[in-house]
Amino acid sequence: MSRVLGEAPVQPTGTLQDPPRAGDLLGGRWRVAGLAVSGAGGHLVNALDERLRRRVRVFVTHALDPARATLAHPGLPATLDTHVSGGLACLAYPFWSGEPLQLPSRPVDAAGVGAFVERAIGVLEVLELLHQATGHAHGHLSLSSFWRTAEGDWWMLDAAVHGAPDPRFQYPDDDPSDPRSDLYAFAAVLYAVATGQLPFGSGAGAAVAHRRFRLPETTALPEPILDVLRTALQKAPHHRFASAARMVAALQQAQSAVDGGEADPLHAPERLPIRWRKGVAEPTLDPAPPRLVHRRGARTAASPGAATVLFFASLAFGSVLAWVSLGALCLAAGRLF
Repeated sequence: MSRVLGEAPVQPTGTLQDPPRAGDLLGGRWRVAGLAVSGAGGHLVNALDERLRRRVRVFVTHALDPARATLAHPGLPATLDTHVSGGLACLAYPFWSGEPLQLPSRPVDAAGVGAFVERAIGVLEVLELLHQATGHAHGHLSLSSFWRTAEGDWWMLDAAVHGAPDPRFQYPDDDPSDPRSDLYAFAAVLYAVATGQLPFGSGAGAAVAHRRFRLPETTALPEPILDVLRTALQKAPHHRFASAARMVAALQQAQSAVDGGEADPLHAPERLPIRWRKGVAEPTLDPAPPRLVHRRGARTAASPGAATVLFFASLAFGSVLAWVSLGALCLAAGRLF
């Protein structure tokens, strides 16, 4: 027996933890065929549009953001129709092929770095559009936020909805509404896709690892690209890029460096002036220790206090000597006359 979801007065019988089942009717027109992928914001299902008799994909959520639902960008699936009823929102898209973005079985090879950077820039452009339009962050970026199309492009599936942050990618102390929190989470996603490994692990220890550890070293990406990810993954938000557009500029400059180009300091994006390499001391705000100069055979320099005392003692001795000399001169003159 099928269920009708999203048609008043019928209420959905499940929560976001319970995705629609095959045979359910969404919005009175989309018959569910099966689940495609689930994420923090909702569920993407394969369905048949019984009105148009065509295959579609439908995103089902209880946390629709109307301001985001109207965004249009090549990095977002084009919306065919939207149905909101009883607290349940259904966004229908044309059917597309491909697969959910997942951890790869092998790291990105040298030939694929350019395409990897190009896809990352496309997602950052979507984030910049979202940040400019709403003034808030996406807030729950993770692998499940994206779909890899047959052409290799990354589409953001959950840009129109709210959701809980994913502890595998989100810095635990960030304000989820701060756009710079998205830069951190997306940099963590990029590292995972490039290397095939989560940057800070998963489970209960992920939050501690985010706070304590730096980005693990890897040879999967060239050093200039890694420098961009390291900057976006700084623990303090004000040490990251100021916006997604600035991170785009950094990636473009890094890719130019990989291709043999020269950096243009006049158009360089803000970057933490620290290269996180092995053997480089950790940055600190503590004052530098006093420098001790050791010279073989040199005398120990007198302290400023000792030099002052010595100066005044010499001045007093000279004054006494002058008065004594003057007295002796007067006495000798008196004997002569």
